[in-house]
Amino acid sequence: MVKARGGGAAGTGYIYALLVSFNDTRQKNSVLPNIAMPPVFSRDDPEFTQKARDVAAFLSYSADPRARERRKLGRYVLGYMAVLTALLFLLNRKTWKGLRTRPS
Repeated sequence: MVKARGGGAAGTGYIYALLVSFNDTRQKNSVLPNIAMPPVFSRDDPEFTQKARDVAAFLSYSADPRARERRKLGRYVLGYMAVLTALLFLLNRKTWKGLRTRPS
């Protein structure tokens, strides 16, 4: 559900809004139309919003459990690519240095 709604903060925000703003009435839900479900949490619960945040965070994590590991590895890959690009640029300059002809 988190990925279907934009992933990341957008998807987590949608889940949180869905849990917090859902109306428990017999009429059609005015806040989120075309959604019918039983009430998720009791409105009388003092930890209502914290529970909604926890559920949204868990669904975000379960949508992509290896996201943190992938981002950490991505930094090393980008660093490696930057160093490799610089070395190949210097090698290219050294290789073609003697073959350049100057106009007379």
